[in-house]
Amino acid sequence: MSILDDVQSKVKSYFNKWIQVVDFENEVTIEYFPYSEGAKDIKGHCGQCIAVNRCWFVDDNDKKPSKNNMKIVKVPLLPGLYHPGCHCMEFPIIKPSKIDITLIIPMGKLDWLFKDKIGLLNAWGYSENDRDEVLEIIKEKSKEAYISGNYRIRKINRHGANATFYLEMPGKNEKAGRIYKCLSSYMIFPNGKLKSNTLIGGAYENL
Repeated sequence: MSILDDVQSKVKSYFNKWIQVVDFENEVTIEYFPYSEGAKDIKGHCGQCIAVNRCWFVDDNDKKPSKNNMKIVKVPLLPGLYHPGCHCMEFPIIKPSKIDITLIIPMGKLDWLFKDKIGLLNAWGYSENDRDEVLEIIKEKSKEAYISGNYRIRKINRHGANATFYLEMPGKNEKAGRIYKCLSSYMIFPNGKLKSNTLIGGAYENL
């Protein structure tokens, strides 16, 4: 291994394959817009690129924006990262820790969970009395899934980067000691923020 290869290997290990998407020509992000409307095309910048501007991603397939996500044809003769004419760039960042992640849980999400998935929660040993505990566990496991790269981007649109997270929920009471794999859904927002779409969408067997 050459000295250059060794340096590159150490740099890659230090950043641990995390990147931030940045458009230095545009400071506007998805957070500037009401979620009901989503990001709009402004100042020559497309809404989908605005939706991922300043967001953090694992630098891997299905975990960050790709040319397949961005199907906009803007300026055919000019190259770009995600689509022709795209201004976005990817910069390596240090792997985030749980303390760096902020979760946004809209009102009503927990109520819906205990209405729609109460059978699943009961099967894991939880009851209606465990609402606060279940929410805290989901928050913790969601952060762990994100920083471990246990997520997959489903689609990117004007509302943001919609990702499926793979959680491992611990059982309780008679189910203590067991681990239950389940799906959660978040929008990846700028600078380490995750906005909940669905706290628990269902169970799964394998990734």
